[in-house]
Amino acid sequence: MVGQTIRHYRIVEKIGQGGMGVVYRAHDERLNRQVAIKVLLTRLLSDDAVRRRFHREAMSLAKVNHPNIATIHEFDADSGVDFLVMEFVAGSTLEKCIDDGALSETDTIHIGLQVLRALGAAHELGIIHRDLKPSNIMIGPKQHVKVLDFGLAKSISDLNLASTESFEGLQDIAGTLPYMAPEVLKGRSSDVRTDIWAYGVLLYEASTGHKPFQGRTTFELTSAILGTDPASLPSHLSPRFRSVVSRCLLKDPQRRYQTVGEIEAAFDSAESSVPVQSSATRWLTILIVALLAVSILAFFLIRNRGSATQKLPASKQLAILPMTSVADNREATAFGEGLNETLTTRLTSLTRTNNLQIIPSTEISSSGIRTLRDANQEFGVNLGLEIAVRRSGDMVRVSYSLIDAKTHRQLRADTITAPASDPFALEDRVSNSIIEALELELGPQHLGRDYGTSSAAAFDYYLEGRGEFQEFQKPEKLDSAIAHFKQSTAIDPRYALAFAGLGEAYWQKYKQTHDASFVLLATSACEKAVNLQDSVAEGHICLATVFEGTGKYLVASEAFTKARNLDPTSDQAVVGSASVYQALDMPEKAEETYRQAIQMRPQYWRNYGLLGAFYVSQGQYDKAASVFKKVIEIAPDSFRGYSNLGGVEVYQGQYADAISTLEKSIAIRTTGDALSNLGSAYFYSRNFNHAASTFQDALKLDAANYWLWGNLADAYYYGGHRSEATSAYRKALDLALLQISVNAQDGAALAAISGYYSMLGTKEAAFTYMERALRSSPRDPEVLFDAAQLYNQFGNKKDSLDWLAKALDAGFPLPQVQNIPSLDNLRSDQDFQSVINAYEVRARKKHLQQGG
Repeated sequence: MVGQTIRHYRIVEKIGQGGMGVVYRAHDERLNRQVAIKVLLTRLLSDDAVRRRFHREAMSLAKVNHPNIATIHEFDADSGVDFLVMEFVAGSTLEKCIDDGALSETDTIHIGLQVLRALGAAHELGIIHRDLKPSNIMIGPKQHVKVLDFGLAKSISDLNLASTESFEGLQDIAGTLPYMAPEVLKGRSSDVRTDIWAYGVLLYEASTGHKPFQGRTTFELTSAILGTDPASLPSHLSPRFRSVVSRCLLKDPQRRYQTVGEIEAAFDSAESSVPVQSSATRWLTILIVALLAVSILAFFLIRNRGSATQKLPASKQLAILPMTSVADNREATAFGEGLNETLTTRLTSLTRTNNLQIIPSTEISSSGIRTLRDANQEFGVNLGLEIAVRRSGDMVRVSYSLIDAKTHRQLRADTITAPASDPFALEDRVSNSIIEALELELGPQHLGRDYGTSSAAAFDYYLEGRGEFQEFQKPEKLDSAIAHFKQSTAIDPRYALAFAGLGEAYWQKYKQTHDASFVLLATSACEKAVNLQDSVAEGHICLATVFEGTGKYLVASEAFTKARNLDPTSDQAVVGSASVYQALDMPEKAEETYRQAIQMRPQYWRNYGLLGAFYVSQGQYDKAASVFKKVIEIAPDSFRGYSNLGGVEVYQGQYADAISTLEKSIAIRTTGDALSNLGSAYFYSRNFNHAASTFQDALKLDAANYWLWGNLADAYYYGGHRSEATSAYRKALDLALLQISVNAQDGAALAAISGYYSMLGTKEAAFTYMERALRSSPRDPEVLFDAAQLYNQFGNKKDSLDWLAKALDAGFPLPQVQNIPSLDNLRSDQDFQSVINAYEVRARKKHLQQGG
């Protein structure tokens, strides 16, 4: 098929073949990119029902957006040929790497953790790999991992093939059989633990260079998997690593890790927890008592040893991680996550009187972080707190570990067991133990605790609601949170905190569905919380969030101010106030409030980042650069400071410096923001093709970002790919219109829509939206410059230059004006040069007046 074309894909070369079909590298003529096409065997898809099922599976997988999973673009047919279009991944397979010899433990874990994240993302969507093996793992530059062939085993199993058949067919069964779990060989169905077994085989093979189970024939290999234990791993491998692999390879799936999150937690802590096994009530009671006794003894041994050799840092920057292991039912999981959030709230209240900074568990979850290693890279923390909750009958056991973020050594630990019927006592005992472990001082204001309700059942449902709400991006989790909050308020109709939680959940439901009825429900619930207990800050924050989101900035400001007075330690209230001042075009007040947030938590880099972003919006790029350098100083292991500094360097026209800074950010972690800024650096350097490919990479991480689609469209347009640009502008327009359906006062989005319409040739709509943008954000330099571009686009030089002068005076960066391709037609124009020269004169005078 090399040289032929399927739809708009030109086949370039054959790169693989198996029992399912042939894989080719192809060129997407429409989007100008490399792709991989798997042409599927007709004999496998001869039944129309099977073809439809396979199509559904492929499209389900296409929804997975994860940097460690090869993206599926489409599944279709052409002239009787069924084909699957996937992301083309350059590099070598893990199988080829192992052929060159065993990997080091460090490299094995580095690759293995990326595979775990890919598995976790797919498992959350109900997709099981079922054929995890080294040949399905591609290692690219900087050891970046992409897992291939996700979810296809599940589809093929529906074809009534033997459960021991591999994708390569029975003639090559050894290609997959060594990775099959014992329960699969016995004819049982696959689940998450099947992937965990294969993952264990993969780690074993990567670290030793050979497979854990051997056999000259299929019978001998199957017998070994079913009946023998693998040879012990070499002693040069760490006990932690050997423990993780051994537990993955337990024959009984009940005794293995039950989720990939548990494996990540085991890698991040010195010891992995042993799950409680269900048995007769008498033995369960004995086991709980024994484990509790051992845990208490271990805690005192660790604490005594820690006090002598493992001191805590003087300045504690603590990440409270999502739950690492919970009971096997959804209610217990939600309860544990809610408990996690209430602990976060109490610890945050101690930051004013202790040298302590908290990265809240909600912020950790919203960033997609599951491990301490990721938290260190994201936030630059030096400590991590892992909390696990397990319910056994009427008892709840909470275990926690305080871990050094650099060495991953456990510094403190404890286990608390209490009746499930008394969540108040449980929360008190756990929080007090953690406060003692952190060596924090409690002032008189911290000794009393008010849970807002005297009903244990209402508090229980509230905790479960908070737990579900941590993953509100998932519709089913959000619906469950709403149900739990409603149940809590039904039990205690005067529980203000539960009404505040309900209001937040309704607001997020509105943002997901755009159903205006949820705005009314959110407003009603938030108002109920405030009316029931005016002294609860959460109620006012809830109300302020709804007001801000609907463009009612004045009343939002009042509500945030009230919340700040009630809870001076609330970042959400202080930062919310600053954001509203910015929306109200009160930059001096906004700057002052952002600085108050910094004074409140001087070692918390996020507030510096917000101040830097504010300076960028005001066109004060030197100040922004200074603040982002402070972020790097506070959190040198975090990618964010480098990403933001690189963005400012783009504004300043320092493109070579920007590329270097952004590459540092990407070396720590590849993110859509850093790639977007890097693409902009290439764009202004006139390297349009490189800019387009970088924006494409960014969209793989953030496919719903209208700004990225607009940037990609610009790169296509000025790179000479006009048809691809039109398609990208339309996609950007659709997403930006969706944004203003949530907030009709979003000046940046309104201006972007105007620009997209102008590039699509729709003049009337372009000017209509620009008028709205200027009314909403009359001093925003980006909006003013967009107006200059708009008038230039339609040949009105005079108005274009007028708006350009206003944009420069408002702070729009001169280097961008001098380098942006959209103004190339004005470069040699005398009037254009006059605007630039006049601005430079004004800028010099202003600089001298300020003592520069």
